[in-house]
Amino acid sequence: MMALVGIVDVFVIGFVGAALYRSFGKTSTTMYISVIANILNVVGNCIGVFGLHAGVIGVAVPSLVSRTFFAVVITILCFSKKNPVRYLKNWIVKIDVNLQKKILGIAVPNGIEYCRRLSVYCKCR
Repeated sequence: MMALVGIVDVFVIGFVGAALYRSFGKTSTTMYISVIANILNVVGNCIGVFGLHAGVIGVAVPSLVSRTFFAVVITILCFSKKNPVRYLKNWIVKIDVNLQKKILGIAVPNGIEYCRRLSVYCKCR
C-alpha cells in the first residue's frame, strides 16, 4: 500500500510540473523528458522481467524509478528563473492554516458520508 501512495505522489508532482511547463508553451521539453522516462521504464521492465525474473516487482520498480525521474527533472526545471512562472522555495514549506481548515471542513464530512454510503452498499450485497 505504501508503494501505491508513493507512486501516486510522484505522478501528481510530475503532472503538476508538466502542466506548468505546458502552460507557457514549452510542450517539447515535457515531451522529451517523458520520452526519456518511458525509455528508462521499458529498459528497466525488460531487465526486471527477463533478466532478473522478478515478475511484478520487476515491472513495478522501474515504473516507480522512471516516474520519479520525470518528477525530479520537471521539478528542477520549474525552479528555473528563466521561466515566466516558476516554483519558489518558500512556497514549498509554507502552510496556510486557514486554507487547510477550509479544505478539511469540506473533506472530512464528505469522507465520512462516503464511508457511510459505502458501508450501506456493502451490507446490501
